[in-house]
Amino acid sequence: MNRWAVVGVLVATVVAVGGGAVVAYGSTTGPARPGPTAQPPNPHPVPHIRTLEMNGVESKFTPIAPCRIVDTRLAGGRIASLQLRNFSAVGTGSFSNQGGASCGIPSAATAISASVLTVNPSAPGYLRIWSYGTPEPLASFTNYSRGGIVGKSGEIQVASAGRDFTVRSVGGSTDVVIDVTGFYISPMSALVDVGGTVLRGSRVVSTTYIGTGVYLVDFDRDVSNCAYAATAYDPGRTMEVEPRFSANPGVYVVATDSNGVSNDSAFYLTVTC
Repeated sequence: MNRWAVVGVLVATVVAVGGGAVVAYGSTTGPARPGPTAQPPNPHPVPHIRTLEMNGVESKFTPIAPCRIVDTRLAGGRIASLQLRNFSAVGTGSFSNQGGASCGIPSAATAISASVLTVNPSAPGYLRIWSYGTPEPLASFTNYSRGGIVGKSGEIQVASAGRDFTVRSVGGSTDVVIDVTGFYISPMSALVDVGGTVLRGSRVVSTTYIGTGVYLVDFDRDVSNCAYAATAYDPGRTMEVEPRFSANPGVYVVATDSNGVSNDSAFYLTVTC
């Protein structure tokens, strides 16, 4: 039997056991994802896998057309001296309460690239800008003089708490305008042990051990039209990856031995969209 047909049988079995409708791999209808199943014991000691863990994940920059997310002249008013004000950057909701519009920055973004303008300050001073909920930096983002408009471009780290970054004015009060020109986002990846547990990952939502040598990994976006690469960390294993079905965040990862028989394996998966 073709190994992807085997995946369909395993998925159908898992879903049937879970009490939902039976659906084979490749179907565009049915439950969103297979129900949970008991994981087999891990035959490998933890140190065997730990040596394979990622040392860090670099963010990728995606440029966008300049988009205004903050204009205190339109909403909120001037930022007074020593006042803190929190702003949003990510998501598709309304930004009218901060004088801007949604720029389509994904929720997984780690930072934005932005041009920050101070408009008609009442006295010399500077702005500090930092990720919401983190310690305030000692360094300023931009300095300004009394009156006029001063612009400065740079990167702003963002949080994911609905309030993404904080601005403090030190010195004269000033209006602030912020235009986003791009964002940074971590690539999708997962280091998964033989039993289907994520040891370390980026943008992984969940993993499921489907059956012998078959795993399902879900990410935080649709990955059906992306490129995949999986590396086995058990000797003699070969990995194959297929999308779950169209417009879906999941991929199936299948490990086979030298005879083409499904067999469990730890693996490292990357997804590029």
